[in-house]
Amino acid sequence: MLKRALVRSFWSAYDSLGVLVLGNLLWIVLTAPLLALLFFAGSPLYRAWPYVFYLCAIPVVFLGPPSAGLAAMARRLVDTGETSLSVFWTAVKHRLVRSVFLMTGAVLTTMIFSASFLFYA
Repeated sequence: MLKRALVRSFWSAYDSLGVLVLGNLLWIVLTAPLLALLFFAGSPLYRAWPYVFYLCAIPVVFLGPPSAGLAAMARRLVDTGETSLSVFWTAVKHRLVRSVFLMTGAVLTTMIFSASFLFYA
């Protein structure tokens, strides 16, 4: 049964490979400016003042919605055997608030742990 499921998922992914590649490229286009801002602005600031680096964590919060869209595309592909880019945009719109809220929690938790580490180390 596992073999059948793996074979089926392989062939359905192979049939939708072009759409998945476009979805990944769309994810890169939406997140590359945020990651570039994080890297180019964060590195010099961190060397000067370690706590100012927390301002660069703001772009990380907005990495969630494109990731939710890509995950929705993959889920639709597994569930139905086909997917499209409209699934990506629909998931980004529907999961925008939830993904930003979850990423904010993750960023704040990381900031609290790193601040305590920098303070007590």
